[in-house]
Amino acid sequence: AWAAEKLGQLGMKSERTVRLLEQLIAQRSLYRDFAYQGLDGVMAVRALGALGATQSVPMLVKTFLSVDPELKKMVQPPASYPYAWADFKLKSEIMATLGRLPCSQSKEFLLRYLTMDKAAASKFSPPLFERATKSLFRLGLTRSELEGLLRSTNSAVRGTAILECLDHPTAVRSAALKAVQPWAQDLPNAADCGR
Repeated sequence: AWAAEKLGQLGMKSERTVRLLEQLIAQRSLYRDFAYQGLDGVMAVRALGALGATQSVPMLVKTFLSVDPELKKMVQPPASYPYAWADFKLKSEIMATLGRLPCSQSKEFLLRYLTMDKAAASKFSPPLFERATKSLFRLGLTRSELEGLLRSTNSAVRGTAILECLDHPTAVRSAALKAVQPWAQDLPNAADCGR
């Protein structure tokens, strides 16, 4: 985990570095203690984001959509959640990192994820709709994409989109908010609340 973090901080991107970080993600350490579960893989994902390794997006998406059967050994009975959720930290970091890797594949995956219902999203990790929405906002959205998020039937997506438009306004975001959720313009934003 320490080495992966340092590679990201150094910012020296090479084909070999990216390959080794991807290998660390694929072969992350498994621990029963959730504080350490997959920590080396989490730091490798973060390092890929810091390096701007857009070539790793397909691998990150594939990792997110897979469920490692070895995780069954990590979940102590009686667990009241799917064993895939033991990889929550890794999946959460992948979702955040996709917003730092601007490319069509990141955007397509995030848009697709946000159309999943809770049951479908729960197969891979606890639902990460808020994090996915925030990541998507980092990638630059068209007005129609913004309006789609603001109309989402998923309250986590819709609510996060409203807050992002309020807290980080641009001309396009303000226009989309006014068109779809005009009442939301009267809500306080982060600057009004002293954040």
